[in-house]
Amino acid sequence: MDLFNDISEIKEFAPELDVSTPMQNLERGFTIARSKVIEVIGTDVYNKITTEPGDIQRCLKSSLVNFMMNENIVFSEAGKEKDKKMFKYEYEQVRGKYIDYGYSYLDELIALLENSDMEEWENSEQKKSLEKLLITAAEMRELSGLDSMYFFFRIRNIIRDVADDEIFPRYQMVRINDFDERTRRILKRALVNLTLARVIKTFDFLELPRPLRSTLQSEFSGSTSMKDDLLCVSESYHDTGIDLLARLEIKKTGSNTIMDNEPLSENDKFYFAN
Repeated sequence: MDLFNDISEIKEFAPELDVSTPMQNLERGFTIARSKVIEVIGTDVYNKITTEPGDIQRCLKSSLVNFMMNENIVFSEAGKEKDKKMFKYEYEQVRGKYIDYGYSYLDELIALLENSDMEEWENSEQKKSLEKLLITAAEMRELSGLDSMYFFFRIRNIIRDVADDEIFPRYQMVRINDFDERTRRILKRALVNLTLARVIKTFDFLELPRPLRSTLQSEFSGSTSMKDDLLCVSESYHDTGIDLLARLEIKKTGSNTIMDNEPLSENDKFYFAN
């Protein structure tokens, strides 16, 4: 198991772990956790970090263990008899804690990488892929309130697909900087809403950032299943995104000048709970 020689080393990052737990019982969860991390930082960066002790490696270990513990809870509960399983709220609380800690440590890891001169990170496909998006991490944070670089990396392909499916067909091959500032902001707000609509339908609810989970829960009706509630909220975000795009109309001149048919109001803004 990468970075860990025995159970005691893992326990340093998960004090609640039973020291008698066989290492092989954790390997499946660790493999999934490692895949999640590599999806964000890339194999070359991951391998580089494993060879260099320090703050970056500490963050890597912490994120891996927390994501692994989350997966371990899933496997453990799935194998239990019904009367021995956790209550639903306990299950979600424990998993949510591990996932939130995993997010936090990976956010810290990415911040350290951004401030480092690691060649593998600068040349990684993961980092370069962000440069091709219509929106930056800072803009995503400003427009959505979601302050997680790890989450931004995880949804980068969804952001790209939404642009391909919803933005480019309407405005051909958009060079977004050709538009005036107000138009760019409306386009990016539409992109954020349409992206979140897909994210909500795609991700396990507990793997969404805590602020987004809190906001979604506040919008649940309580009279239907969580699946139905999530679909309903997803449709609401999608409709908002389409409405924003509908306010923008390309002039028939063939230029990238867009007319704003209806100004944004305070009701168009949305904020996520902490």
